[in-house]
Amino acid sequence: MLDEIEIECPYCGATFTALVEPDDADSDYIQDCEVCCNPIHFHVRDDGGGGLAVEVARDDDS
Repeated sequence: MLDEIEIECPYCGATFTALVEPDDADSDYIQDCEVCCNPIHFHVRDDGGGGLAVEVARDDDS
């Protein structure tokens, strides 16, 4: 089952829903913004309470 995470693009500021697999905990990957198509670096971690914590950054800041 996929988790829906609302994120804000670090490039254009648009807010959109990203789908994250629970198995992605403790991973990093790149996904393009749905609005401006710039590459967003996703940093996915277990939040310690059974959910996911997702941090996003510009790919060139990583």
